[in-house]
Amino acid sequence: MKLVAVVVLLVPTLAFAEESSEVTFANVPTPDVESVSIDNPQGKLELSGWDKQEVRVVAHKHARDDKTLDQLTVEFVMLDGKVRIRTGVRVDNTFRPLPASEGAGIDLTVTAPRGVNLRAKTWTGNLDVSGFRSGAVLSSQGGEVHAWDIEGEVHTNALRGKQRLTSIHGNVDADGGSGDVELDTIDGEVLEARVVDGQIVARKIRTPLVRLFSRAGGVLMMGSTRPGARYEITALQGDVHLVLPRAPFTVDARARGGAIKNGFTLSHAVGSPTTLTGEFMGGGPQLELTAANGNVVLEPASASLP
Repeated sequence: MKLVAVVVLLVPTLAFAEESSEVTFANVPTPDVESVSIDNPQGKLELSGWDKQEVRVVAHKHARDDKTLDQLTVEFVMLDGKVRIRTGVRVDNTFRPLPASEGAGIDLTVTAPRGVNLRAKTWTGNLDVSGFRSGAVLSSQGGEVHAWDIEGEVHTNALRGKQRLTSIHGNVDADGGSGDVELDTIDGEVLEARVVDGQIVARKIRTPLVRLFSRAGGVLMMGSTRPGARYEITALQGDVHLVLPRAPFTVDARARGGAIKNGFTLSHAVGSPTTLTGEFMGGGPQLELTAANGNVVLEPASASLP
């Protein structure tokens, strides 16, 4: 296939000189597009999937003065089925994918065919993504990452920001630095989430293999377990807290620097104040729980532990 490159310059549609702001847009037909990659170091990014075979980009540029506003640039390149969008500054006719000066930026809203392979990145702005069907790789250095209604593998990373992943139908791998991670309604084959400084909260998880790790902040999981599933949950600083229905499970728990707080009547139970193994209702999904410097709490969903 012959390579074809198209560079589209976004044309201003609305300008507000007194505020040094400007709105630009572009609608580009993309009948054979396979992937979309977006890098926005200038501000926040909102991405949604639709059934049209075209990419729509709306950019809201803002700056303290007109000179800086004129330097803000959105670059759109399409090359052999791959779309690349990035923001930056243009100085002496040279594009630089760098953040603008203080008080300036570009907020992007992008709509793309929902079946594309998606990669998106922000620096300090929030990243909101929904409606795609071939997975996504999403990252932000200083903003929050929100993703929902996505099919396929989802990989996320937030260095300094909260992550919220909801209604993901596929494998999930979430990596965080500073900021909580919220997981809700996940049903792939593998769910892995790690955070250095923040709490992991997981609800309605139907994945058969779950690995959750928090260095400082703890882990809270609520909802039904899946028959035959395995849950490996670890917190180095903070509690591992499970709120579960009265359904079968098998537990192996350790709280070396805290205590075990168990609200279930187990059979074949063996343990001490800091360890516990046993089965509930004949055993079932495997719970491997470790709190290095905190408590392990097993709480029935219909009751509340002291």
